[in-house]
Amino acid sequence: MSRQLAVLAVACLGAGALSISCEDAVVESFTDGPSLKVEVDSLALAPTGSDPGGCCCTIVGRAVNLSAVAVHATIKVEAFATESAPIGTAVDFMEDLQPGEERRIRASGLLMPCSTIDRFELVDVDVRGVWFPGAP
Repeated sequence: MSRQLAVLAVACLGAGALSISCEDAVVESFTDGPSLKVEVDSLALAPTGSDPGGCCCTIVGRAVNLSAVAVHATIKVEAFATESAPIGTAVDFMEDLQPGEERRIRASGLLMPCSTIDRFELVDVDVRGVWFPGAP
């Protein structure tokens, strides 16, 4: 924690007794970080074993970190048997995805054969910037 932020935090704690809000001061003390974006494409169904009719099914594809910093990315895909509610969700967590790095997606969690899935949808790509101590 920087000295300026530490002084601001102590001042805000003391100001609490005086019913003074420090929300604006704290927000103005931070600057925006870099944009975070991971591109996901080429999604397809793939059986987990050699028997395509056996349990279970995974989602495979490609992810590329388009951010200027390393990120952790969580990719979620929902599977559907009909137009109704999803029958399962496949998830892949990619740790320390470096800027420009491309990785293969292998999202697991679909406890049914691929043949029972009519369609699937990418529902979320959660991207979190990674900060390493000592980094600028």
